[in-house]
Amino acid sequence: MSLLVILSFCFTVPPEKPDTLYMKDTFALFKETDNATFICEGNVGNPKGKLIWQTQRKGENVSEVNTDIQTDYIKIEKYCSYVGMSSLTITLSDKDNQAVISCAEESLMNNTTMVRYSQPVNVLSTYIIGIVCGVLAVIVIPFVVWILYNHKRGLINKRNNSTETNNPSLITPQLTKLST
Repeated sequence: MSLLVILSFCFTVPPEKPDTLYMKDTFALFKETDNATFICEGNVGNPKGKLIWQTQRKGENVSEVNTDIQTDYIKIEKYCSYVGMSSLTITLSDKDNQAVISCAEESLMNNTTMVRYSQPVNVLSTYIIGIVCGVLAVIVIPFVVWILYNHKRGLINKRNNSTETNNPSLITPQLTKLST
C-alpha cells in the first residue's frame, strides 16, 4: 500500500501597490450631500493585509485616515497570496471639492510609491448652484417672458415676408417730437 502525500507550502508574500482605485459614477456631477463611492483592489500579500483609505482635502496639511473600512479577500492559490477589495463611501461637502482619495495596504501607506491615488473630486457648491439659479430667475426668465409676450402681441416680427410688408400693424412706429 502506497501513501501519497502532497505538501503545499506558502511563504510570506509582501503586499503590492493596489492595481485599481476608481470611483463609481465617474461621469456624475456631484453636489454637496451626494454620496461618492470609491473602490480599491490589489494584492494584499500573505498573510493577508488590510486596505486602508486616506482623504487629502485641498488646503489641509493633515489627511483623514480611515482604517476601519472592511477589506474583502480572494485567495490566489497559484501565488500564495490574497487580493483585497475595499470600498469607501463618503457624503460630500464643499470641503471635499478637489480632495484626493488614496488607498494602500496598511503596511505600505507611508510609502507614497505604493499608494494608489484618485483624480481630484469635483463637488458643485450649493452656493454656486444658488447663484446660477438666482441669475436665471432674475435675468433670463423675465427676458424670455418678455419675448413671448411681445411675440404674442405681434410686436416682434415673425419674419414672414408676405405679411411683413402688407400688414400695417407690423410696421415699426416712428417717434415724432411733439411741439409744445
